Parts: sequence; C-alpha cells; structure tokens
Amino acid sequence: MAKRYLFHGEAAAASGIITSPSQEIIPVQAAASLPEMGGTATSRVEKFAHATTAGNILAFDAAYSQSLGYHMPEINAYGTMVTSTIEGLNILDVVTASRVVARVSSRHFAGAGQPGITVVGSYFENLRVGGKLIDIDLATDVFDRYDTFDKVSEAWDKDQPFRELMTRCSLEPPQSGEMPVFGGTLGCTLVRGIRNAPPEVEVQGGVIAIKQFGTLHLATLYSRGDQRRLTMLRAELRTPPSGSVSICSSTANGNFWP
Repeated sequence: MAKRYLFHGEAAAASGIITSPSQEIIPVQAAASLPEMGGTATSRVEKFAHATTAGNILAFDAAYSQSLGYHMPEINAYGTMVTSTIEGLNILDVVTASRVVARVSSRHFAGAGQPGITVVGSYFENLRVGGKLIDIDLATDVFDRYDTFDKVSEAWDKDQPFRELMTRCSLEPPQSGEMPVFGGTLGCTLVRGIRNAPPEVEVQGGVIAIKQFGTLHLATLYSRGDQRRLTMLRAELRTPPSGSVSICSSTANGNFWP
C-alpha cells in the first residue's frame, strides 16, 4: 500500500469557560482546522466582547487564524503552518495586549522519522498588566535549533545550558535526572525570562500571579514526537468572575500512513 501524508493543523484565537457568578461558555473564536488532505483554512472575527453581570470578561478588536497544509515536491516534503493572532486584547481591563501571535510550522521530509517543527514567529506585543508594560523573552530560538523531539531528547543529555533552561521551564519538575516527559509529552513554557513585572505581581517561570484576579500562564508548549501545541496565554480567573480563558492556540504536525 502506498504511503500518504495525513495533515494535522488547527488554530483557535480565543475561548473560555466561566464558572461564576454563572456558568457559561465563551465560544471558540476564529477557529481554523485542516482536513487530512491538507489545503487551507482561514477564519476572522472582529469587535468581539463577552459580557456578564460583572462586565466584559474578554474583548478584542480582531482575531484571525490560518492553517495551511501543502506538499513540496521539489524537496519531497510536506509542510504545515498554523497561525493564530489576536489584536486589541482585553481581559477584565487588567490584562491587555496590542497583539498576540501563536505560530507553529512543521516540515516533514519523506522517509524522515519525525518532522522539524518550529515556533519562531510567536510573540507578545505590548503585553500589560494593570497598565504596566511587561517584557517577555521567549526561547523560540532554542526550539528552532532543536526542532525535532529526538533533538530535544539528545540536547537534554548533552547540552547543559539547554538542560538548565528546560529544568526551569518545565511544567513538571524533572525526576531522577530524566527529561520530564509524561505520556510521551513534554510540557514547558517558552518563557526564558520576564522583565519589568510590576512589584504587586508574583512571577514564577512563565506564570504571573495577580492578586484578586488569578494567574496568567504564558507561552505553554506541549511537544511529542510528531506534534507541537502552543497556547500563548491562559488566564485562570480566581475571583468572580471565575473560570478560564485561552488566547491564541496553534497545533501543527502530520505523519505518514500506513
């Protein structure tokens, strides 16, 4: 049976689940998903606001996503590029940003065991907490250099600076010196450092804790052999309104079958 390539690319610019003062769902905004044959999918939403009795929980000026899946016969490879962007973001008038972009791009050569996947092009622009600008340093260059899961595993064993970075950025602490992989998936933040955080917030890795608001989880990346899933911002709201809001999530991969 001849092998064929199964594309996988999906993006969502915003969504949420509110648990109090009432239970409600913020529908997924600007979603774009590929069929297994590839192609292109786009979506755009403008001037969105989700309000409750507590006011606007989530608002933005524009959100748009694109998923592309294509064959490159000149180099005998398959590409997937997924981008999700949001502009004029506002969460409860506490967290704002001019632009947030999640970009995941995959290239899989025929005969290669794993695709090379990069997150270069993902960034925060003018991210503010309480009106104060926060500077986020993302390690997109590191995951561009180690663009396959095998390269990441090898770097953990042989590249001490990478191991130290991953130890700080891992969502779960390493145990017994092993790379913190659970169920075949490595979870980490891309945040290498946060500068200019206001003194009234607490920063730990890629998490910002804001009193009487909740926590921001920045640039969370889940990696496994043939896939990367990147969510640029997840807000866990702890005081009414309570719930979770997800901003700019992109997933890309693909594999050969059978």
